[in-house]
Amino acid sequence: MQRGDGLDVMLAYGHGRSYGMESRLFGRSLPGILDCGLWDAIKEQPDAPTCGLITDIGNDVMYGAEPELIASWIQSCIDRLRDLKARPVITALPMQRIRGLPRWQFAMVKSLLFPSHAITYQQAMTRIEALDELVRNLAQHNDCPLVEPRREWYGIDPIHIRQGSMKQAWGEIISHWNPDHDPPDPPHPKGSLRRFLAIRTKMPQRWRLFGREMGSSQPCCRFGDSTTVAMY
Repeated sequence: MQRGDGLDVMLAYGHGRSYGMESRLFGRSLPGILDCGLWDAIKEQPDAPTCGLITDIGNDVMYGAEPELIASWIQSCIDRLRDLKARPVITALPMQRIRGLPRWQFAMVKSLLFPSHAITYQQAMTRIEALDELVRNLAQHNDCPLVEPRREWYGIDPIHIRQGSMKQAWGEIISHWNPDHDPPDPPHPKGSLRRFLAIRTKMPQRWRLFGREMGSSQPCCRFGDSTTVAMY
């Protein structure tokens, strides 16, 4: 959301985050994106130009969710964003990288991020292909821009954009929020260790640590240009 010179950045994210169920990683649990406090928080904001991004859709495949169920969760997100008069942009699954994923890399990602879920390499690949088709249909049916992740954005990690490609990748992704005004070389803020740590050390509104309820007031970051960051 944009207010004057600053932005209200509202995020529902986290490694291994699910759209429709609680997710757990290294003792940390987060509610599903559909069940987190993001949606109520947006409704409480004053009217302002608002854009939405639906991304990292493939995590739920690794939790055993069927493609049709995941697609229904994505549709719910699109509907909620549209109700909020936001322009939704969707990133497709990084199929160019995933289709070349060897079994040993799949096993490594599964053991690190999804160790307690029993899904085979073949099951995952079959469901990802089905989900990719469903996501493309959703984007077309709902008239949402669909961003194709480029193969060169990814390194050995098949699902997270590598650090050296962040500027190019995110510049291309968010340019779809305003396709009629896409400057050829938009300005980017200089890297800041202080800003990086300010964001990376903050926690979301609601989470659990080894079953213990935890929480943090939002927004969790405020910057000099009046930009705020809130995490849910």
